[in-house]
Amino acid sequence: MSVILGATGQVGSHVFKTLQAIEPDAQLRIVSRHSPDDLCDGVEWREVDASNDVDGLASALHDAAAVFVMNPVPPDAVDVYQKAAKISDTIALAVKKAGRPRIVALSSQGAHLSQGTGIITALHDFEEALRATDAPLTFVRSTFFMESWLPFAAAAMKSGQWWAMRDPPDEQNSAVSARDVGAVIAQCLHDEDSPGIVNVTGSRMYSENDAAALMASLSGRAIEVVPVPAAERPGAFEGAGLSPSYAAALAEMHDALDAGRVPFEIMPDTRQGGTSLEEVLCVLMPNTPG
Repeated sequence: MSVILGATGQVGSHVFKTLQAIEPDAQLRIVSRHSPDDLCDGVEWREVDASNDVDGLASALHDAAAVFVMNPVPPDAVDVYQKAAKISDTIALAVKKAGRPRIVALSSQGAHLSQGTGIITALHDFEEALRATDAPLTFVRSTFFMESWLPFAAAAMKSGQWWAMRDPPDEQNSAVSARDVGAVIAQCLHDEDSPGIVNVTGSRMYSENDAAALMASLSGRAIEVVPVPAAERPGAFEGAGLSPSYAAALAEMHDALDAGRVPFEIMPDTRQGGTSLEEVLCVLMPNTPG
């Protein structure tokens, strides 16, 4: 049996769908705070808050052959690193109490670095907490998510301005879809011999100028790219609804990305997603399937 944390979320939902396709007759248990819309035969749901319920999570992981875990720090966290550490500790303790099942964890490029990467530092600490459990581990380290641009794209459709958080906005950078990362995670859950680290990139590079141009083409309206100076990024992220702590950590990550300080650790297993940015942006268009 496989267990999927956050199966109703952006990545977890694709892990769930792909694993069902790979193993149509397998038992699945999904763990989330909210009930999924529907449950197929052979799928069990456990309502658990993985941020603080060690016993509930350990019970949900009991008898699992493989488990997908992630550390989804809420955007309103008062102290983003303290909250991330609490989630890491809860998951790690639950893994040990459940008998150390095989773990596949979502992580990020740059997670091998202990400092200087902003919010990615929390994923470095998450990896370390899981390593301390002595459970069999696979870390799926993803590049930048294309879906992170969706709020900017939605705002640009209304205002005609794309607020660019990278400097310069025409620099080409790696980006991958949550769908493709979820598919890689599902394959790692299925494969008992998955390596310790799998890097995931997109099929091509994109700049913020590219993203804005694609959105302009899809929406049929002119979109101007407006670079946001580094000093103004924390305030811009706060204005989008993030807590001051989360906004500062995200701004620091963007500063590190601009400076080239968030590399992938070179690993023999690097996989590429096939979803285009246009496909991801299409979810914002009326009458377009997501």
